Amino acid sequence: LPRKKGQLFYATDTDIRWRDDGVTWWYHDTGWIALPLRAGWTAPSGGAAYRVTGGLISVEGRLEGTAGAGAVFADVPAPARVTRETVSTTFTGSLAPQVIITQTNGSYLNFSKGGTAISDLRIGGIPPLPVGT
Repeated sequence: LPRKKGQLFYATDTDIRWRDDGVTWWYHDTGWIALPLRAGWTAPSGGAAYRVTGGLISVEGRLEGTAGAGAVFADVPAPARVTRETVSTTFTGSLAPQVIITQTNGSYLNFSKGGTAISDLRIGGIPPLPVGT
């Protein structure tokens, strides 16, 4: 089939919608997907997830990190990676501010964590960010 800018494609095997920008196919809407957490991080309150829709990635959920866990809490796959490194502020359930760095390699880094344990990190405060290459 010839390419057409703005064309949409729905993959029934993955339940993901794709959009053609005339050069590349991009996620149009992935639906909510479980956030791939690194060792030492858990999402005890029903999970953590990401969604790419309209060229933006959003994340939601509550996380806990053990004292031995690294500061990077998750890595998303290539089509869901941000176009530029971004610094956001979010909070824990006790309203302690937390700095999150979203990196172009797909990693989400809790800059505030250091080597200490953290509970109830609310990642829904990270704003939707543009994805792409």
